Amino acid sequence: MKTKKLHMDPLDLTALCNGLVFFAPVALLVRSTAGVSTEQFFVLQALLSAVVLAAEVPSGWLTDRIGCQRTLVLYQLTNLGAKGLLLAAWHLHSLPLFVLEAVVEGLGASLASGTRSAYLYRTLPPEQYLIRLAQVDNWGTVGFLVSTVAYGALYRWGCCWGPPPWSALWGRPQLS
Repeated sequence: MKTKKLHMDPLDLTALCNGLVFFAPVALLVRSTAGVSTEQFFVLQALLSAVVLAAEVPSGWLTDRIGCQRTLVLYQLTNLGAKGLLLAAWHLHSLPLFVLEAVVEGLGASLASGTRSAYLYRTLPPEQYLIRLAQVDNWGTVGFLVSTVAYGALYRWGCCWGPPPWSALWGRPQLS
């Protein structure tokens, strides 16, 4: 039986790192500790989705102009900016910064939407496209699973503040 050697290129590494979203299981908790109500949180999520929807076509046009690789770099920079805004909004307890963070994250998501697929479609033979796309997507899934399990472990070891995300199943989390 022949074993395949694990191969990871920059696109795989990017997908893995983008999947490592340690704050995702506690997104509501992070915002609520900064004074955002549950209702405001869901309005922010709706705003993010609306921005993605509104920016899909313009971001596709931009990708056609500057190319897939530059758009993916712009996405990474936008994503980094959104995370910086999230940190600032949490630290300052600022709803306007949370709104700006949702808009910037939505713009970034629209830049990423379809760009990776388009890049692979343009650079690979048709018979390799779906296989390669699945491999890249799998790295993102691995990153998300690792971060979700690692969050539970970090919380158990006392490295994270707040209750674990699953504590909401037993009632409102108590913050200290």
